[in-house]
Amino acid sequence: RGNVRRWLDVKVWDGKPETLNNIPFPETRSYLERIYADWDWYHKLYR
Repeated sequence: RGNVRRWLDVKVWDGKPETLNNIPFPETRSYLERIYADWDWYHKLYR
């Protein structure tokens, strides 16, 4: 939570899936890619 808050504060990452490549940690970037993909799938399914 600390790193993400810092990234958002200093504009490293704006919280949007289009800018995930700005996240400096590959593990975090990969995790968020999966979260966004799952969210998109659920959104389409239960819209």
